[in-house]
Amino acid sequence: MRKPRTNTTPRGFTLIEVILAILIAAMVLGALWMALGQLTRTRNLSRQRLHAHMKANAALSEIRRDVASVLRSEDLFWTLLRIRDSSVPSAWGRLDRDDLLVFSSRLQVSRGFDFAGEGSEYETQYRVDVDDGGAVLWQRRDQQADEYYDGGGVVTPVAEDIIALNVEAFDGEEWWSEWDSDQYGLPRAVSITVAAAITGHPSERPVILRTVVAIDRVLPPFDAFDEEDEDEEGEGEGGEASGDAGDEGEVQP
Repeated sequence: MRKPRTNTTPRGFTLIEVILAILIAAMVLGALWMALGQLTRTRNLSRQRLHAHMKANAALSEIRRDVASVLRSEDLFWTLLRIRDSSVPSAWGRLDRDDLLVFSSRLQVSRGFDFAGEGSEYETQYRVDVDDGGAVLWQRRDQQADEYYDGGGVVTPVAEDIIALNVEAFDGEEWWSEWDSDQYGLPRAVSITVAAAITGHPSERPVILRTVVAIDRVLPPFDAFDEEDEDEEGEGEGGEASGDAGDEGEVQP
């Protein structure tokens, strides 16, 4: 008896199996693409955040050096530390844009050694301005001292993408957002806070760095008028005492 013939031809994939395989491969490739894209965005964000941190640190270090080297003198004419409080609205809320002006000493000259007459004492000012290129921390340095505190000198950019500058002075009991050494003398400490935006990521929170600079205090400024008033009061009290003693002496037997 003859055996039935068996079909040895391999069976192909059906249309449904091919479609399912394509869908599964597409899902795997899509997930892989999304993971790689997220990894690339995270790497770019980390790199830009690091750059923002470096800019903020450079700005903070520059301001800190000038505050730490503020001129100290009993004569307030040779000492100046002024803080003007200011702020502007932004997508992250209100940003501080304070103005800092100090008389400081620096060993490095601003205009080169060819400029005769420039010493190591300067009036130095910091402020944040925004132009077409973005926010920049500017430094103005002028030879100290002249009668025009708010002008003159050499203006240079310190760091880009600095969007906020906050400066506060500590008098030993509380922090003040505004300060004028002509009225209050030098503070005991100065708090400096800078914020740097992350380039290419406007929705990300800026990088914020803060430092506190302790300032060595000098003796309070000598006020000749107060001493003259005290001398006059002392002489007046002594004269009255002498007169009373003389009157008492006259009535004694």
